[in-house]
Amino acid sequence: MVTKGEPSRDWVSEIETSFAEALASIVATSAPFPQGESPADAAPSLPFDAYTGTYTNTGYGEVTVRDEAGGLVLGYGPTGVRQRLVHWDRDTFSMPLTGADATQIAQLGMQFIIGPEGEADAALVGLGGVGPDAEATFTRVDEGE
Repeated sequence: MVTKGEPSRDWVSEIETSFAEALASIVATSAPFPQGESPADAAPSLPFDAYTGTYTNTGYGEVTVRDEAGGLVLGYGPTGVRQRLVHWDRDTFSMPLTGADATQIAQLGMQFIIGPEGEADAALVGLGGVGPDAEATFTRVDEGE
């Protein structure tokens, strides 16, 4: 506009196209958490105390993983939302969704990253409110009880 007095290109359209291509590339190369039943050859989980504890993410805050009645429960948010974790395969658990949350995807996932001590150092957590492929890394800050 400075040299010709008018735009030389439709920059808005070019930016929209560029972002659409980038998003399509991300979606095409990211694998959403598998849906349905766990694999028939699923490996057993570690003892639950390897996963229990408090995990934190600078953007999303803290989550807790507790062993309650022989199963893992994810706790998060200011009101203490609790989500049952269902074993999927080794260190990966699913979080079945219900109601409106389940209209596009049936479940999200939580994959624990096991450190050299044989316990989770971090967890990748599916973020349903962001999108079916969105996840955040939460770093373990203390061990469970």
